[in-house]
Amino acid sequence: MDDPHLVEAFVLRKEKFHCPVEIIYSFHGFQLTLKEHILNKIDKILFLSNLGYQSSKDNFFAFIPEVHIIGNCVDSKHFFPLDDIEKNKMKESLGYVQKDKILIWMANERPIKGFQLFKKIIITLFKKHPKLRILILGSKKKIDHPNIKNIGRLPNDQIAKYLQVGDYYMFTSLCKEGFGLSMIEALKTGNTVIASNNGAIEEVLKGNKNVFLVDDPNMLDNWIQVFDQAFKVEKTNLLLEEANTVWNYEDWEKRFIKAIRQSSYEID
Repeated sequence: MDDPHLVEAFVLRKEKFHCPVEIIYSFHGFQLTLKEHILNKIDKILFLSNLGYQSSKDNFFAFIPEVHIIGNCVDSKHFFPLDDIEKNKMKESLGYVQKDKILIWMANERPIKGFQLFKKIIITLFKKHPKLRILILGSKKKIDHPNIKNIGRLPNDQIAKYLQVGDYYMFTSLCKEGFGLSMIEALKTGNTVIASNNGAIEEVLKGNKNVFLVDDPNMLDNWIQVFDQAFKVEKTNLLLEEANTVWNYEDWEKRFIKAIRQSSYEID
């Protein structure tokens, strides 16, 4: 479960059960903010990243629960890269031409997701890269520009086909992300990911190619400089077999099951 109010309710009733009860909290944020007396009655906590665990641990005088780092996952059956022929066909179906370079931004328009920053960044990018096209997914707010397509909110089963036409994905998060699932969806579908170096993002992306991190992400010039670097680098196409290894669902499922099966009550 990932509901702090629900886990608190279970903790407060734990001693009233007439049998052994193990409380496992699957935490999907970056830093835990539970009350310490509640935290330390939880048996086991599953974290998305080691950095999230370390940050949470350092936030308390005593941190008693057993911990497992299990990460997160994306289904490779839905999020995978297209070959060049399929990608060009998909581009044409969405109104693009083969030579277009497509930069995707996907989130809601909350300030912590950096939409207000992204709107300023692309003003400069259009001047420097006239063939650049922008595809915005998930935001109700629209930007009126001939080189921008505003798709808005999408059902989950429609997201992959838009990500598969992209060349670059900009993840402008301005908060300490617990994981950053959308950037993994973009990476698995063949995009070069340009992401803020915030929270667990660096740990999540570590070891993957076609990744560029932006330090001090509140500064516009940093995003422009890093995008220019990514634009100059000859992209290494992600093979289907490689994409399958990036935060794959089946691998995550094994970690999750192993963590919850290691019961605290195996020995009296």
